Amino acid sequence: MAWTRLIISFSSGMVASCTPEITSITGYGQSDLEMVNFISLIHPEDQFLYAQVVDDFWSSGVLGEISIRLLDASSEYREMVLRVAGRSQTDEELQIMIDIALLQDQDDLLGPRDAQPMVSFEIQSVTGLYGLDYLFYEYERIQSVVGVEVGGLALLVIDIDRFAIIQSALGVSGSNSVLGVVAHRFEDALGGVFPLVHIEKDRFGLLCIGITEVAQVEMVTRTLRSILDTPVVAPDGEEVVVTACVGVTIVTNSDFSGQDLLSQAMAARDRAKARGASKVEYYSDLRSSSATDRRSFENIVRRAIDSSELVVLFQPIISLEHRRICGVEALVRMHHPERGLISPIEFIPVAKEIGRLPRLGTQVGAAALSALTSWSQLYPDQLLTMGINLSGDELDEPDVVEALISQLDNVTIAKDRIFIELGALDLDPKSRSHASIERLSEYGVSLSVDEFGAGISALGIFSRYPVSQVKIDRSLVLSLGENERSYRVMGGLVKLAHSLDAEVVGIGVERAEQIRIMRALEIDKVQGYHIGQPVEKEQIDTQLELLSASHEGL
Repeated sequence: MAWTRLIISFSSGMVASCTPEITSITGYGQSDLEMVNFISLIHPEDQFLYAQVVDDFWSSGVLGEISIRLLDASSEYREMVLRVAGRSQTDEELQIMIDIALLQDQDDLLGPRDAQPMVSFEIQSVTGLYGLDYLFYEYERIQSVVGVEVGGLALLVIDIDRFAIIQSALGVSGSNSVLGVVAHRFEDALGGVFPLVHIEKDRFGLLCIGITEVAQVEMVTRTLRSILDTPVVAPDGEEVVVTACVGVTIVTNSDFSGQDLLSQAMAARDRAKARGASKVEYYSDLRSSSATDRRSFENIVRRAIDSSELVVLFQPIISLEHRRICGVEALVRMHHPERGLISPIEFIPVAKEIGRLPRLGTQVGAAALSALTSWSQLYPDQLLTMGINLSGDELDEPDVVEALISQLDNVTIAKDRIFIELGALDLDPKSRSHASIERLSEYGVSLSVDEFGAGISALGIFSRYPVSQVKIDRSLVLSLGENERSYRVMGGLVKLAHSLDAEVVGIGVERAEQIRIMRALEIDKVQGYHIGQPVEKEQIDTQLELLSASHEGL
């Protein structure tokens, strides 16, 4: 076989150079590929396989070999043998050496190759969506690739309310048309980011990836229900008002099967439908077994908030330019007497139900400002920023916003170093949150939009509010290296944000490969478990002390 060698930048993924054989193998001239991102040439279904081989090389020195489909000069994908050949280093950066050749026979592969079976799924004719088997497949694939951290995934079951009545009025054909319109609206709103499937009849399933806060799930459920506000026009011209109930389960155990999650989400859906139309319910082991257990958990939440026993942790944010900590985000946890620290996904819905959400927000704000004040006094040159989350429910409470402003009045920190993190839906001028957001903006704090790019109008957000920062939707970050569409979408969002003077943060970072791609996309900052987990203030103290002493980036 004829081989060609490519030299690829470690940090950006761009092709630095290639040997002349590239023309006979791909049709490209040598100069055609210079400064082209190599991953963009790989078939989207093979990109993650490539990323794994590269990561194996950097982490353990394994010179892996795989087959991939590569886009040639005629815009057709051709199957190639790709092997990692080594690395080189210039004065400026590390580089990886990749050899490729046309794959003429599977025997051309010298080393063992992981089986990559072709998987096909039936498309549901009514909606044009895949069925439940695809959702299970995606769940198992994500588990095998990145594992499941507590609160990492959420499964939503979406049931159209009173569908039997719609079917009786419109007939099978008419009601199927309504389902098709609903499916297309869901797809458009989600932007293809999360796997959406048609489970059966009037029921849809949605797998949300990279979930760490209940506010993220709330944003998705509100998106799905809000796009049904406009009636669906049936084939006979009649307007049909459609609403939906949603059952949600959060993955808290990597041993759960897809069927386990579906059963949990269905149980939550049953509770939602029992409450009436357009309701949302969450499944939780702590809240589902009996009324006595629910009351017990409510008492635990009430006591933790009333006694100021909530735990506020801080997750570092790193500047890609300076490679050092430049800010933190305050994240609340609650100590459960039997389970230890538990995620806000489990206790914030309860806090809302029992009327303790304003008090919870006040405690988080106080802890965050106290920590930032301490760091500003000890390390005045660092100029750290602090991210504080405010949910739509908190923004709907004027007392919460005024309490935060009162707290800010009592500190000497520049107000623009405080980033109030908001869900994109909360920036809708029709929402009750609008007045609170305008109040915060006028006060001088910085506005940060979380889950940016998850199907909400980006231009609309920037046209209404002076947004200083956007956090790219974590599902786009998760799919970097395996999904070309995500790469292009993220690149477009970064350019849009920068053109409007907003900085960009990539969140949910779990692999070094994601950081390399983000640097190539000119993303400003990164945050995630690969960078640093949420920790207590004292551990951030240690990092800042070391940084101050060494005057070097982390």
